[in-house]
Amino acid sequence: MNILLWVLQVALALFFCMASMNQLFSYAKLSQQFAIYKALPQGFWVVYAIVALFGALGLVLTSVWPVATPIAAATLAVQGLVFAALYARYAGFRPSVLMWGLWTLGPVVVAAFIAYGRCTLVV
Repeated sequence: MNILLWVLQVALALFFCMASMNQLFSYAKLSQQFAIYKALPQGFWVVYAIVALFGALGLVLTSVWPVATPIAAATLAVQGLVFAALYARYAGFRPSVLMWGLWTLGPVVVAAFIAYGRCTLVV
């Protein structure tokens, strides 16, 4: 179980790091491509990306600070739900419900699993 959690943590941390860097440094391109980025101000997306970066860092701090990982994973799960709701509200379900579900709700499920798994291992 511990190895599975580590693999998922590293994969999710990389996913959120890449997504956050994209939001921070490619905002102009994203705002042209996706309605969700035009609907909310750039400052919101900067704060959103920074929180995700700290969450990604918290995912890999398990051996240093074990309590940080379930908190970071739960935070990323909530943040992912917020993004999914905003995406559904402002962008609709384009290009498809399957893609929307995979890229927005998939990380939420993985983050929730990590939060649960690490919380039970810490306690």
